Amino acid sequence: MNRKERRAAAKRGGRALRNDTDGTHGVPNGGAADLMAEANRHYRQGRLAQAQSLCHRLLAADPANFNGLNLLGAIAQASGDHKLAVKMLAKAIVADRLNAACHYNIANSFQALGRRAEAISHFKTAFALGMTDKSIEGLILQSPLIASLVDRIWSKWPLPIGSEELFGASGIAALASDAFLLCAMETTIIKNLAIEAVLVRVRSELLRLAAADAAVSGDADTIIGLFCALAQQCFIGEYIFDQTEEETRLATRLCKS
Repeated sequence: MNRKERRAAAKRGGRALRNDTDGTHGVPNGGAADLMAEANRHYRQGRLAQAQSLCHRLLAADPANFNGLNLLGAIAQASGDHKLAVKMLAKAIVADRLNAACHYNIANSFQALGRRAEAISHFKTAFALGMTDKSIEGLILQSPLIASLVDRIWSKWPLPIGSEELFGASGIAALASDAFLLCAMETTIIKNLAIEAVLVRVRSELLRLAAADAAVSGDADTIIGLFCALAQQCFIGEYIFDQTEEETRLATRLCKS
């Protein structure tokens, strides 16, 4: 084989190598899906470093790969690095702007960083993209605060529970800061008895404070946002009752359950 033939053979070999890959850095055709499946398996089993390494390998070949970016965002969230999570998830959203779950995930990181306006914007986008098809109630109950309120109410049932005992020293301010809960109340009907029990007590507390002309602890705009979200939930749920009637209705449902 002369020099010209050797060059031609090398060129054919290079073309063959490129055709066997879906990018660069040696990720074979079909290998991207395998890498992603393996990364997801490591992530589900808590091996975050291994999952992260596989994602970086995938992104070296395809920097705009949505699945790799999204999983890196989830890994950063699991590690408590919400700044990195926002960075990765923002890139994932550029790759797929219509992914409701990705908007929900980045909103959670914005909320953890105290960037409330951005969190609300992405939560609302998630709802607009079809998040109402998911278990909204289940996501609400994932909040440690909501779960603790539910536990306190049920632990005293059928006895009443005082506002201070239920909400603690911070009152309802902490609840008002839950951007996802407020967006959910403004967007969709919440059909969950445990959450409704909490909302009944919140409405009762707000009415009590208003009647007493008492100050509400917390940021004024945030508290007003809670008022508005509660009103919107009543409107879209078409259950605008006085407080006594609503308490009676809830008690009847609880006794039957």
